[in-house]
Amino acid sequence: MRRALHFNPLRVLFPNRRLMTTNCASVKEKNGVKDVGDAEWKKLLSPHAFYILRQKGTDARHGPLDKCFADGLYYCAACGELLYTSKMKFDCGCGWPGFWDCVPKAVREEQDADGHRSEILCNACNGHLGHVFRGEGFHNPPPNERHCVNDTSLRFEPMSKE
Repeated sequence: MRRALHFNPLRVLFPNRRLMTTNCASVKEKNGVKDVGDAEWKKLLSPHAFYILRQKGTDARHGPLDKCFADGLYYCAACGELLYTSKMKFDCGCGWPGFWDCVPKAVREEQDADGHRSEILCNACNGHLGHVFRGEGFHNPPPNERHCVNDTSLRFEPMSKE
């Protein structure tokens, strides 16, 4: 049985889907200005945080930030750079905090070593955050990405209730 081919004009205009609407940086625009090097990060971070943020580890699923939907801001746990807001967060059901967008140019995207996924990093300190996925059928506002982020990579600051 033959599959019908569907023409998608966006594929012609944007063969690299990342160029369509993403707010992720594709180059080190901040040049890792807050990257102090691994020796200093070992002093500043816990061993687990160093493993996640500097050695590209992955947290266990269902950490405390996965189901946190309070109003607030999400910062890089290593350098304090603002990465996401609670307005960008959604329940993606994967077990890790999910965001449909990032603060423009705060997150950088690089092709993973396996060539199948795109890694996301803090653009200010080069800390590993997780991975970004596209075209999964979620009904979020554009760019409708899924930033799957490690709990350990984030520091959540709730909005004050004043």
